[in-house]
Amino acid sequence: MFLFFLACASETTFSGTFVGNPGKGSAKMATSEGIQFSKATTNVHYVYYFSSIGDRANAVEQEIDLLNGVGSFNLLAGSWDTIIIESAPGLVLEGKALDTQDFTWNLPEFYIELNFPEGGISEQDYVIEFGKTDWLPADDIVALGSGSSTIAIDEDPELSNQLEELLAQQSNLFIDTDGDGEISEDERENRIATGDHLEDEEEPEDWDILYPEWLIP
Repeated sequence: MFLFFLACASETTFSGTFVGNPGKGSAKMATSEGIQFSKATTNVHYVYYFSSIGDRANAVEQEIDLLNGVGSFNLLAGSWDTIIIESAPGLVLEGKALDTQDFTWNLPEFYIELNFPEGGISEQDYVIEFGKTDWLPADDIVALGSGSSTIAIDEDPELSNQLEELLAQQSNLFIDTDGDGEISEDERENRIATGDHLEDEEEPEDWDILYPEWLIP
């Protein structure tokens, strides 16, 4: 889990950052076999941008329907190394596992890390996929229910923390070539950022930006 001090409410710009016309970002929830989602929403609160020549924090406050792709927000153009998306409220999920077990999952705050091997953001459309295919194990949800009509994943701290870490570090950013807010098979070949290509020991030395002075009120 990422540990951040919240930025102040206004947009903050840092020296050395270069920004062009923004791209537009939407978001979708990755599918999982045996899982039927009936609700998946988040509220993008801030987006943090990091590069070798400067950093930036941008206030967003946009509610996103992760099932229907309703809601979008600007992604600032630049050759970023990493962006981190902060959501608060973080994630509200409702659904059914294996057609038998109803479940909910509520995260008060949530972070997604996206690392760019090259390039960055330009003036075009993007889709952020929360998690990757089959990130939510249906069998585990049914086992957790133990016959209960509805179970809350957040009441099992171990499973909840594992799933939160998986979503935070294994989400992906795709170019939305047709601007429809969906990810086609062809568009999956245009993945430009992901959280899972860096191992922990390979994280940048400036990862102590988790406690930067500019995020302290």
